[in-house]
Amino acid sequence: MDGEEVSKVEGETRRRRKGKERGENQERNRQQNSYLLEDDSEENHVNPFLPPSPSSSNSSLSGSQVRKRTEVSKARWIEEIGMAEVIEKKGSMWVNTGVIRNSKLYCHVEEIGYLAQIGALVLFDEGDNVVGLKDIFTKCANRQYGCSWESFEAYRHLKSLGYVVGRHGQPWSLKHDNINPNSDSTADMDLIAGRIEELQIGAANLIFDIHRPNSKFKKTEPGVPSFIICLVGDRPPSSKEVEDLEKKCKSVPLKFCHVSHDNVSFFSFTEVSLPVLP
Repeated sequence: MDGEEVSKVEGETRRRRKGKERGENQERNRQQNSYLLEDDSEENHVNPFLPPSPSSSNSSLSGSQVRKRTEVSKARWIEEIGMAEVIEKKGSMWVNTGVIRNSKLYCHVEEIGYLAQIGALVLFDEGDNVVGLKDIFTKCANRQYGCSWESFEAYRHLKSLGYVVGRHGQPWSLKHDNINPNSDSTADMDLIAGRIEELQIGAANLIFDIHRPNSKFKKTEPGVPSFIICLVGDRPPSSKEVEDLEKKCKSVPLKFCHVSHDNVSFFSFTEVSLPVLP
């Protein structure tokens, strides 16, 4: 072979080698991108509670929702009482979610936010328009319905761990209601709304009664809570506040909850006697 033929062979060999390397790089990039997509999908599946905020857009919240469910309940928001009436109940989640009044099922705004976020509930307004997740979160955060963003964060954190969570001091079910099932009068609404008037969120205030995960839980016989949650702000409670709160809890253990930048922390106090120094 003369020099010209050798150059042609070497050039063809280099082109083939570069083509092979280019193909291998493309395949490697494809596999890496596929892995990243699968990893993102798995993260959203395992942790549906990625940190949203009341000001987030609907598009930014969509990634925090769990995959579509086949059992989706429906509820209608009632502004007069700051709660929603469940109009179509599906799934077993209602065994330990919502309160029963006069054979009707109502849910609080923190319950609505949690269920809507995991794709288990669709909320309608009084004009039968679907309420978006961003608007639901705004309701959770505006402190008008016995809820704040911090208490909502605490609620969904505990629910995600499997605990049964109810508002402190509010019965899950009432056997004797004086609500007329065929009436929408203001008096009837006040009877329901009156149950939540004392649950406005404040500093060092008892907010939730917590029951451990229990498949035999009954709203008519919930039993004594495993512990009670008190939400605190940036200032830790004083010893006097702790004593007063423990008296309200009677013999039920008290735990404090602090929420900061989507981080939910729980702590409790133990009485310690120090020896008297000479």
